[in-house]
Amino acid sequence: MKEISKNVVLGYQYFIRPKGNDLWQIFIKGTTDAFRYDWNIRTDELSEIGHYIKKK
Repeated sequence: MKEISKNVVLGYQYFIRPKGNDLWQIFIKGTTDAFRYDWNIRTDELSEIGHYIKKK
């Protein structure tokens, strides 16, 4: 995976929504990029990981 900037990991906007039993979708928006993943809170596993970079 490409290096992810600290801005997107820390982010300034967070969106969290349930996707099913014990599964949550996390979306973190930074100034130049965004990061999303699904998190199973029961097993602590991440899936559907995506990193998006803003086009200039």
